[in-house]
Amino acid sequence: MSEAATPQLVLADVDDFLAWVQGQRERYEFVGGRLIRRAGGSEDHNDIQVNLLAALKRRLRGGPCKPNGSDLMVRIDERTGRFPDASITCGREGRNYITAPVAIFEILSPNRAVGPDREAPRLSAPAEPPALRPDRPGYAPPRGVHARSARLAG
Repeated sequence: MSEAATPQLVLADVDDFLAWVQGQRERYEFVGGRLIRRAGGSEDHNDIQVNLLAALKRRLRGGPCKPNGSDLMVRIDERTGRFPDASITCGREGRNYITAPVAIFEILSPNRAVGPDREAPRLSAPAEPPALRPDRPGYAPPRGVHARSARLAG
């Protein structure tokens, strides 16, 4: 999904943003204290997201971790909250946003694909997200799924 700048409304923090965004028809994110309007997704994007969430749900079944869809915000800091296409959390945080995902997924459209002549998109993430490692509960080695990973940058 692409991002578009929007007219500025002064919101103090992520909590103010969450209260405001619930009454909006358009989709927004809150980045560095600024509102960013998100473009709608395509049918292809939706198909990929549904398949990703279904695969994550199957893979994580029976463990302490669970997949989350794009309606659950990842709170990066007091002035930044993003809605990734999917995320994984281990345990409940009891809020209407999460702060400690162990994985974040963003589906890139062809015009945002990363290649030798393109820079990876700058995804924001909490300052030290817990790692999904073999010694942690819920870990399962990947089977038949290949992805290019990038370090999340603030």
